[in-house]
Amino acid sequence: MKINYDLTKEDYLEFNMHHISKTKSIKTTLFIERFIISIMFILVPFMMKPKNDIPFAIFFMPFVIIYVGWIVFFPKYFKGSIKRRLERMLNKEENKSLFGPQQLSITDVGIFEFDNLEKSKVTMKDVERVEVTEDYIYIYISEMNAYIIPHRAFKTLSEKNELIDLLKKHCKVDVQ
Repeated sequence: MKINYDLTKEDYLEFNMHHISKTKSIKTTLFIERFIISIMFILVPFMMKPKNDIPFAIFFMPFVIIYVGWIVFFPKYFKGSIKRRLERMLNKEENKSLFGPQQLSITDVGIFEFDNLEKSKVTMKDVERVEVTEDYIYIYISEMNAYIIPHRAFKTLSEKNELIDLLKKHCKVDVQ
């Protein structure tokens, strides 16, 4: 099966955001920064003494509001921060070669990639995992490196399903 498509900066960015959302260390960091660190917002009022005999409940309320706001909005801020850093990295001139026309030939033997600069081959046994999302198929060949195939690369749904079936049949990993 031959697949020709253009890989855009947005495709590459989506892959990285998808990968980050699945990474255990990022999930742990997000949990710690979201819940553990935010507990200090609740503890601060207990360490401070309200001035002018303000009832504790009124004094405590702004800290609770900050705590709830942090819990609700921090994940969006965290992901946005990562996305901004990735965009800056991808906008650098040395990373422009990541984008553009892609040509893959996927057979029961392996995945062959052709572009203007080189030709590479990955055998099916070297595929670590395959993930299918709403818009992409990611064929991981290492922990952080994958072939990014947008669904728009297929003319029909049956072409996409044919590729997924081929990967299920010949890779030694589950297609998720």
